[in-house]
Amino acid sequence: PACRTGSSSLPDAAAALFTLLATLLTSAHEETGGTSQGADHELLLLCLTIGQAVLGMLRASPLHEATRLVLASELLPAAQLALSHESRQVAELAAAMSVAVLTLPREGGGILGPGHASDEASASTPSQEDEPDEEETSELLEAMRECVSEQVPIRAKGLDTLRKMLGRRSRTASSALPQLLSLFEIQMRHDDSYVYQAALNA
Repeated sequence: PACRTGSSSLPDAAAALFTLLATLLTSAHEETGGTSQGADHELLLLCLTIGQAVLGMLRASPLHEATRLVLASELLPAAQLALSHESRQVAELAAAMSVAVLTLPREGGGILGPGHASDEASASTPSQEDEPDEEETSELLEAMRECVSEQVPIRAKGLDTLRKMLGRRSRTASSALPQLLSLFEIQMRHDDSYVYQAALNA
């Protein structure tokens, strides 16, 4: 059928969408100056809502590398601009989107969350030592899923699991340390003291 799209084009479409959302978020933030005024404030809300919905759909399968790079270099920084927005609704949506990006599984398993483009050189020549531990990977995946739960105790449990993995020097968790630190910092903005304390402990 004419409407059929090859699966290879889906990552390109997702990357293009996230690039557009990042551009709109950055522009709207600059226009509002972090204040809750006018159409640009509504645009911020719309972009954050759409972005979070799409990220939720992507969680069902490992993230394609091209899309991951766009999320890391464009969408995540754009969302983080709004973390300190005076509108509580905008700030909460920005935090939720940032957490969603940081906890998405990567294609091929192993380390979660978007890293930096500089990771690609080392990732292109894996050694046997770099092979992810399946048990640790499974534990990390589960903790990341828990970190986006709407239920406060489950979210706090996910953060505590990540803390314990880092405490025992898990190679899988340690290799994602920049992403985990960002995750902890964002979760410290959470209204619930249980989540805040778990993030602070981590």
